[in-house]
Amino acid sequence: MPLQLNIWLLLFGSLQGLLLFFVLVKKRTYRQGYSFLIPYLLVMLAQILFKILDKQWLLNGSPETYFLSYKFPFLYGPLAWLFVRRLVQGQKFSLFNLLHFVPFLYSVVVINIRHEPGVFSWLYWPMESLPALLLQTASLVYYHVLSFRIWQQHKQQLQNSYSDLYKKQVINEEKMLRV
Repeated sequence: MPLQLNIWLLLFGSLQGLLLFFVLVKKRTYRQGYSFLIPYLLVMLAQILFKILDKQWLLNGSPETYFLSYKFPFLYGPLAWLFVRRLVQGQKFSLFNLLHFVPFLYSVVVINIRHEPGVFSWLYWPMESLPALLLQTASLVYYHVLSFRIWQQHKQQLQNSYSDLYKKQVINEEKMLRV
């Protein structure tokens, strides 16, 4: 019974994510950071979809896809960071930013060569269960802390700007009252 409740919750979560995806895509005032928010959302939806599918069927039918779903957390951090940078600072995506996706790409390569005979185990050791979990956690924490710092700096700049505007407005009103 708890397993079925879990599946229903995942289905409703994916439905909400899908609806949010359509709202963001159809929104007329397209924000500049949505080019990173939408892929972030799609990665989350894909991971939920892979969790809903029967693990035995997916593991037997498409083991690469099954193992790939466990590497999606490598995408969350860079996409969140790029979204915040684009939205708050207006920084555009450059080819240099692709380096932030190297851990995910490396894990995809490792998944595909893992069972090849003659390949050294040190190539895929970082993507084993515990090291991969530690790397994913470090990536998530690192990128989200960076994103939070950017957001906080932006918030502080807004407060300073508006307080300066308020001070100027008060001074101008005082001058007008004196005249």
